[in-house]
Amino acid sequence: MESLKSSAYVAIKSKIADCTYAPGSMVNEEILRQSLNISRTPIRDALGRLEQEGLIVIKPKKGILISPLTFDEISQIFEIRMVFEPYALLNYGNRLDETFLLNQYRICLTEPGSATESFGHDDRLHAQIVQATQNHYIEESYNTISVQNQRLRRLTGVKHERLRSTYDEHKEIITACLKKNWKEAADAMRHHLIQSKDSALSIVLETNPQFIVN
Repeated sequence: MESLKSSAYVAIKSKIADCTYAPGSMVNEEILRQSLNISRTPIRDALGRLEQEGLIVIKPKKGILISPLTFDEISQIFEIRMVFEPYALLNYGNRLDETFLLNQYRICLTEPGSATESFGHDDRLHAQIVQATQNHYIEESYNTISVQNQRLRRLTGVKHERLRSTYDEHKEIITACLKKNWKEAADAMRHHLIQSKDSALSIVLETNPQFIVN
């Protein structure tokens, strides 16, 4: 039963993350059960976990609301990242693997490939920085934010010029890490997150204004 619960949770969460279930849409428990070919009990367990994570809202007799990405939601995503990531660099940056950093630095010197490939590099760098804290409470909170960040990316896409800017900003962060100047690394991370937030909000306003609601 536990494996079925886990399978249901992972499957539904993945569809939320890649916006198969779009923000603000409604899904039905019976449709979930049929599409995943999993019994009702594991589905309900998965939905309970996802509601606790803020990814859905269970509405009795109506269905399951996929949590929308509002202006406030996007701002809160970056607010949490601004708390965790500079803090991780400032206090635990010395735990980062130098070989990993050098590899990431080399990637930053190349021309960005596809958005999917670039997102992968971005995810690995930010995840490694947070994991350096070795604090499972921080990691669990950050994992929830990561799903929201994936949804935001999927909705907006990313313009190529922003991918290039992201590589350049990563290079500044990594250069400071290689110099073991953790304050400079934390400051570079703050700058990167501010630029990312401004870009995300700008693209959403331009391409998906229906999601910018209070």
